[in-house]
Formats: sequence, structure tokens, C-alpha cells
Amino acid sequence: MACDALACCWKKHVRVLNFLDDSGGIKDEAPYRWKRSSLIYETHAINLYVRTSIFEEIRTTLKDVGGKSTIQTFEGGTNGRFSDHERYASANNALHHLLSRQIEGGDIPPHQAWFVVGSRIIRFIASDYTLITGLHFGFCESDPDAEHQIPATSIFYRYFGGHPTKVATLKVKFKAKQLGKDPEDYIKAGNLFMYYLFLLCRDDVFIKTWAWTLMEDLDEWNWFPWGSYTYQVLLHYLSLAGTRGDVLEKPAYHFFGPVWALQIWSYEAIPTLGSICGTRNPVPKFPRALMWTTRKAPGDVTYFFDKELIVHESLQPSPEERGEVYYISLDNGDMLHVRFVPPLRLASKKKTTHVPKRRRMRSPTLERDSRQVSPAVQRGGPCSSPLREEHHSSPVVEMRERHSSPRVEMRDSSVIDSTLTCCHHGVPC
Repeated sequence: MACDALACCWKKHVRVLNFLDDSGGIKDEAPYRWKRSSLIYETHAINLYVRTSIFEEIRTTLKDVGGKSTIQTFEGGTNGRFSDHERYASANNALHHLLSRQIEGGDIPPHQAWFVVGSRIIRFIASDYTLITGLHFGFCESDPDAEHQIPATSIFYRYFGGHPTKVATLKVKFKAKQLGKDPEDYIKAGNLFMYYLFLLCRDDVFIKTWAWTLMEDLDEWNWFPWGSYTYQVLLHYLSLAGTRGDVLEKPAYHFFGPVWALQIWSYEAIPTLGSICGTRNPVPKFPRALMWTTRKAPGDVTYFFDKELIVHESLQPSPEERGEVYYISLDNGDMLHVRFVPPLRLASKKKTTHVPKRRRMRSPTLERDSRQVSPAVQRGGPCSSPLREEHHSSPVVEMRERHSSPRVEMRDSSVIDSTLTCCHHGVPC
């Protein structure tokens, strides 16, 4: 049996595996490790941010401003084809346990994700992604990481005055039909929503300069290698999901990006999983995502991926799919010519902490003095400058002006230290 050729052992809660090579023997020189060993057999919730409700909102607005012809123009674009993908429901519990079976190390290429089902490996690769999404790879002159000049006649300048704008703000104007009367402007905005809300799955971010620039040319937008770009987006957020911090102490973790593509791929690669998490239309429809009506997985699937199931190591294209433009684009040499640069992670704001008071070195008078001089620091609000405190006419300040005892000097030093600590933690002085 295949499982007899699989050597498994536990070392410090990390499962070390030696898998079969192409000839069926044990591949001892390629050890793998669980990427999320702490999640195996654990129950966690995943927060996903796929906004399928945007499909109906886009169609409603486009119909109001331009009629059915405007909807047809939008749906004929690269991103608009997904507006038919409304019957999507995420089986979060199945997704969580699939992620817990991801492995790393060994000879895994950098732009692939490998998972273990029973004693077999399934691989999520670029060709699988394009078969599911229909998004093409290849070259493009528009580099998102380069500098871009937004046209003066763009939506960005006409309706937002050139000010940084979040996706949610554009969405409000779009739904209220406040982007003028030209239907093409609404098609452009609809394309932008499909990227940010269905592919990137972020509505809390500012729209990037390259996106504002690209959306103004519908032809350039449709020819942009969205497959190459968003495949990297998915792999980036896949590498972060459930791996940061102590996930055992948290009830849930986040997963951005086109996670729906990974889920539908798992239904194609593991037919038994697809039968309990969705329904596949027997009538061929391309891309494959449009053939699926997904639902939440019923029951407990904690040990589902331990079973010896029929799986497909990678998806095989049909003769019809081989002729599709998006699949042909995989032959364009460097499939990842357009690089996704992950956004910089901003350091989280820490709560203001205060240096403990050394009570044994302070007199009761100075304790009261400290509370009177910097009450804002103790409340966590803006602190006052020590120079301004000298102009107050409180008895404590008068004592400081009249006397120069070492204790008073020590008290002045502590006030300055408190002020610096306040500024260090981001509180305005």
C-alpha cells in the first residue's frame, strides 16, 4: 500500500515526512515539514473577505446608467466574467483543515503550494490557477511597482480632487451614481471593484496610483496579466494565513486574496471534498470556477484529509481549455513577469506604558507634584511641555522656583523623561 511507503514520526510536535519519488520509492533526501503544525486537528475560524454582493451592486448601477448594453460591455471584460460567479459560499472549516495540511521545505518550488491528503501530495500551481480563474499570465508594459502619472481627466481628479481615496469611498459614490453620466466611467469603477473586492479582497485600503492609471484605459486593463499578478497575491496571503503569532490563543485568523480560487481548486483536486462542499455543473463552462455552486461543508471534517482518497496531483486541461487564451498565456516564458510587491506592514500602535515610579525616592509632596504637572500623561492624552508648566502659578511650581534641592531636580528629570516616553509611543506633545 502507498501508506506503507510513507515514514512518519513526531519530533517536538512537528511531523517530519519522507514522501515517495516518481518511481514509488522513499525519497529520503527531501524531508518536508508541516507549515502549520499547531493547527492540525485544532478548530479555528477563518475570516474571509470575498465580497460577492458587489456583483449585483455593479449590475444594478450599470443598468441604471447605461442599460443592458453597458452590463454586456462590463461582463465582456477580463474581470467582468466573474459577475456570474454569485453562487459562492465558503466552506471555512474545510479550508482551515486543508491549510493545516500544507507542507514546506524540500524541493518545493517557491511559487507552488503543496498539501498532503492521506499519503499523497497535491500541488497548487500556476496552471491550476488559470484553469480555475481564466485570468491570463504573461508580459505587460504596465508595471504596478513603477511610477505612474494619473491622467488629469481621470475619475481620480474629476471626482476626488486628486486626494487619496479608499475603495469604500469610491463604492459609495458609485452606488449613489455620483460619477457623472458617462457609462464608461461606471464600467471603469466596476473593474476596480472586481480587483479590490473579489481578487484582492480588501475594501479598507487606499486605491493605488497604478490602479487609478490602468483603469482609465479599458483595453490596457483587460490585457493586464491579472493571472500572474493575483496568483502572487494569493500565494502571499496563503503564506501568512494562520502563521503569525500564537494562533492557538486566537479564535480566528484572516485570509485575504482570491481564496475562492484555492477552494474551488481543492474541489477539483479532491473530488470527494467537492461533492460535500459544492455542486459541479456537468455542462462544460470556462473558466472552471463558473461551473461550481459552492456551499458550507456539512458536519465535522477534522480528520477528512487523513483518509486515502482519490486525488489529482495537478489539474489537467481539456482540449477546449488548451485553446483558451488564458491557458496559452502560460507558454510566454516568464509567467510571473509582472511582480506583486507585498505592501509594507505598518507596526501596530502600542499602548502607552509608563515607567514605574520609584516611590522610595520620592516624598509625598513630589508624588502630588507629579500628578499635577502631567495629568495628561496619566490619562493617556497629550502631555504638556515642562517649559509651559513653569508658567503655572501652583504652589508646587513656586516651590520649584524658590528651591533647588536635589529632590526637586530629580523631579524635573522625571517630568522630562515622562515627556520623552510619551513622544516615543506616538502621543503628540
